[in-house]
Amino acid sequence: MTLVAQNSGMKHHELTDRILDAYYEVHRHLKHGYPEVFYQRALSIALKRRDIAHQREVPTQVTFLGHSIGTLKMDLVVDHKVIVECKRAPRLTAEHRNQVLGYLNATEHEVGLLLNFGPVPEHKRVVLTR
Repeated sequence: MTLVAQNSGMKHHELTDRILDAYYEVHRHLKHGYPEVFYQRALSIALKRRDIAHQREVPTQVTFLGHSIGTLKMDLVVDHKVIVECKRAPRLTAEHRNQVLGYLNATEHEVGLLLNFGPVPEHKRVVLTR
C-alpha cells in the first residue's frame, strides 16, 4: 500500500508519506498486542528497507533558564526532520499528542508523527509553528 499526499504543501510531506507507508506495512504484518518497543524495532527495519535514514531512542536535553532539567528519549527521528512517537493504545489521546508537542518544543524539529499500533491503525501529524 502506497500513500499519496493529500496536501503536498505540508512541510516534509513526502518524507511523512514514506514513514506512513512503512507504518502501515508494520501494522498489517504484526497486527496489535505486542509491546511498543517491538513496533519501534519493526518500524526501524521497514524504514531501513526503504533507505530512509533514522535514529532510534534519540536523547534530548530539556532546559529551563539555561539549566538542564532532564532528558527525553524520542522513539525515532527520521532524516533529522521528523520525530516519530509509537504508541499501542485503544486510541490516540490528547496526552499522546502533547507528548509529541513536548518533543517538538525541546528540539528544533517542527513535524512529528504519532503512530498507534492499537487494534485499528491510527496516526496523527503534529506540527509546531514557531
